[in-house]
Formats: sequence, structure tokens, C-alpha cells
Amino acid sequence: MNQNKSYCHKLSLPALILACMIMVSLTAGAQSCAVRMQFPPPGGANIHLAPGDLCLTNTANDGHVLNLRFNGPSSAFAFSLRLFDHTDGGITLWCAHAPNGGCALGDDLVFHEDGNLSLNFQGAQIWNSNTAGDNNGHEFLKVTTDGLACIVTVHSNGSETRDFCSNNTPQ
Repeated sequence: MNQNKSYCHKLSLPALILACMIMVSLTAGAQSCAVRMQFPPPGGANIHLAPGDLCLTNTANDGHVLNLRFNGPSSAFAFSLRLFDHTDGGITLWCAHAPNGGCALGDDLVFHEDGNLSLNFQGAQIWNSNTAGDNNGHEFLKVTTDGLACIVTVHSNGSETRDFCSNNTPQ
């Protein structure tokens, strides 16, 4: 009887490993994404995000799913803030730029209480949205249906003002 249990255990272990591998591959990169993220209120504490902590999504007018991510070290684009078309494996539509023109790399994405968004590396600011002072308490980072990552102010009537967009021009 012990031999049967041992034999069955040997047969079920590979099946268990295969099932786990399938589950991991199906769920890899399947992080639940939000539609938008709110900035802290004026005078509130800044919000610090580590790589992998930001995933915003929306469906563009042409039907493509767009993802804005602050990617972690397991990504090919480690520590960068990027807007992808379709999925993370899609084409990079935009990234937060470093002074040298390449994609900025950092370890801390900060939603400042004054309305500024910055990417920092070891405490030094590498990139920012230049939107300090725009926060009225209803400011969000979101992906728009026209394919941009934008910081928007939402007004009491529901309308939005674009304070910054990934094409770097105020709208």
C-alpha cells in the first residue's frame, strides 16, 4: 500500500507543478488596473509609489487598451513611467523623459499634495510634470480615450481641465 501512495504521489507532483506553472503564466502581468489615481489633498501627505505599484488603464477611441505603468525591476523597462498601447508588451507611446532625452529611470513615483507628479531616484528628482500649484483637491492621473496620460482637475460640474498630458502640452 505504501508503494501505491508513493507512486501516486510521484504522478501527481508533476501534474501539480504543471498546473501551478499554467496559473502563474495566466496571471503574470494581470495586475488589476485602475481607471485613475487621485492626488492627495492640498496640505496632505505626498503619496509615494514603488515600481510596480501603478497601473492605470483605459480603452482608446480606436478600441486599443492603453496601460500607464510605473514598472518594476522585473520589466524590460525597469523603473520607468510608460504609457503602452494594448498591453505592457505593446508599443511604448510615451515615457517620462530624462534630461538626456531617454526614458527617466527612478525608484519612487511621487504624487505631491501640490499637484506635481515626480519620478525620483535615490531621493533626487529625475522628472516632474511641472503642475505644482494646480491641485484643487480634485486632481487625478488618468489615461484618456484619445491615448494620453494626463493629470486632470475635475470640477464640481464633472468637467475636466487637463493640467498636463503625456505629449507635454497643456490642453
